[in-house]
Amino acid sequence: MAQSRRRYARKRTSPFKKLVIALLIIAASGAAVYFAVSYFGKAQNLIENALYPVKYSEYVDKAAEEYDLEKPLIYAVIHTESHFNEKAESSAGAVGLMQVTPETYDWLAGLRGEETVENGLKKPKINIDYGCYLIRYLFDTYGDETAVVAAYNAGITKVGEWLKDPSISPDGKTLKNIPYEETKHYVEKVEKAKKMYKKLYFS
Repeated sequence: MAQSRRRYARKRTSPFKKLVIALLIIAASGAAVYFAVSYFGKAQNLIENALYPVKYSEYVDKAAEEYDLEKPLIYAVIHTESHFNEKAESSAGAVGLMQVTPETYDWLAGLRGEETVENGLKKPKINIDYGCYLIRYLFDTYGDETAVVAAYNAGITKVGEWLKDPSISPDGKTLKNIPYEETKHYVEKVEKAKKMYKKLYFS
């Protein structure tokens, strides 16, 4: 007797099931992308927070209120000047977090009618207070933030000369360009850091 053969027909997947499977795959892919973006986003935030930390907030908050300054600007100057190293000292003799020179410290203390404190610039409280007092003085002198930041780096006399030069400052108030490459890069660094601090902590 001939052996009978049974043929098994393949079950066809219905269009509805195909649609469901496709939607599940899309949903799973979307979830994977979401978690990947979320994970890397958080990782990026952690890196940025580490690169642009917020330290000495007690002194920064006080100085910002007392001298009517933006906190992101103060943090940006500290970040650019010393990267929050309170023991930093430059070859030019600038000291501490905001890199104030002893000569500038003496001058500012005279303006305030105060006596300087021995090694005061090495103390974060005093250094930030005097650094911010200087920034306020520069704002009162120039009004324009770029000129203020440039003067913090290059000095009041030099920026005053630039503002009198029509090729550098057509209106005598703002700097169209900055002749010193060092100061130009300094201003760019402070501007970048300020934007980052605004984004990370003050937006």
